[in-house]
Amino acid sequence: MDCTLWFCKDGILRAKLKDSSEMISVKFLQEQKNQNDMNFWFEWWDTITYFEEGLTIGKFLQCLEPWAEFWGAYTGKNITSYIRESKKEYVKNKEKDNYEPFDWIELIYSTKLKPKVLYDESENDEELMQDFEKWIKEPKTIALSGTWSMYSNYDLLGYTKGKDDRFSTEGMKMNHMFNVPLVLNQQNIVVIEDHAFKRYFGKEYNWLSKNQFGICEINRRDTKMKYLVSDYFHSMKDVVSGFFFWMHETPYERDDFIDKISNMIDELEKNGEFKKANEIIGNTVYQIGEGNEESIVDFYKFLDIDKPQENKQEQKEEIIKLNNNDEEIHILPDAFDDLMIQSAEEKEDWDSLVEKAKNYKGKKLVQEGEVEIAKPIENRINSVLVKGIDKKAVPKPTDFKKEIK
Repeated sequence: MDCTLWFCKDGILRAKLKDSSEMISVKFLQEQKNQNDMNFWFEWWDTITYFEEGLTIGKFLQCLEPWAEFWGAYTGKNITSYIRESKKEYVKNKEKDNYEPFDWIELIYSTKLKPKVLYDESENDEELMQDFEKWIKEPKTIALSGTWSMYSNYDLLGYTKGKDDRFSTEGMKMNHMFNVPLVLNQQNIVVIEDHAFKRYFGKEYNWLSKNQFGICEINRRDTKMKYLVSDYFHSMKDVVSGFFFWMHETPYERDDFIDKISNMIDELEKNGEFKKANEIIGNTVYQIGEGNEESIVDFYKFLDIDKPQENKQEQKEEIIKLNNNDEEIHILPDAFDDLMIQSAEEKEDWDSLVEKAKNYKGKKLVQEGEVEIAKPIENRINSVLVKGIDKKAVPKPTDFKKEIK
């Protein structure tokens, strides 16, 4: 069936047939097929997935609860323990919980694209490497390989209205975020990091023409960030693994890690080894020098702690090749008859399931009417708030005209 999956605001995961106004509980569908979790999700986990407007962190976890063990095995995280934590009563600790509550949390898929840099291995001075601040500021002998490095991942980030900031959430307790609205961003922001070009060719070097079509631009701190914007459709398995990607296996391991980091920060600041220490729990970085892009150091590497590895996402592409002669394509009158018959049969089966679900043990398994996709309160590019004056910050379409042959 041509369905989508919806994390609904009442804490029930539902499926929706294309062009249908009814959504059915996924757990009900599984029971009708009499399948175990593995066989069922093998059929459904590539299904395009959405969040309903009004969904919260707590309700998201509630949607997953019937399959917590399965998705826990898939992600390598103890999802049951995170669900259990979300149900605990939250009493704010004024000393430890020194952050403002988020207005919304966003699950974002983004990509970083940058030229691949090669380093002269003869300069790997061990004594220099031991002095981090000196090593970071020391000029390196580099070359550009001519190829690009591309890295994509999910982030679960918290935002506050009106502030050009974003906050990682993997260090927070689930019951602290239980009622915070949760949004699944429908775009992939492809950030083009051209710093390597300036390191090699000089600060005045521009590898793009001034008004290159399709390239967006926004001011971030003291630099102009260039990026591409594309639509992105999230599968069920990517949503679940993306949500838990940066989290520790259990809440206990998270709390233990945070305590160790906090103690180390205190020692570093007491010893005056760092000018500025910014704690971002999980994907933690420390800034050693002022105003230097190279002063950002991966804290996992600094502590010699294994950083979670990205799950490599298999991308399936169908490439239709047409020859260069612009040959005329003829479509037979009955070419799509089988497809239309199949669609009609699926609709009939779906309607039958809807009627059965409406009268199933008195539970609210069917949701009727139009459903609204959850949207962020403000438009952001990374942490930067997009304002009306930022004309280059959003993609600008062209006018229609006849194509050039």
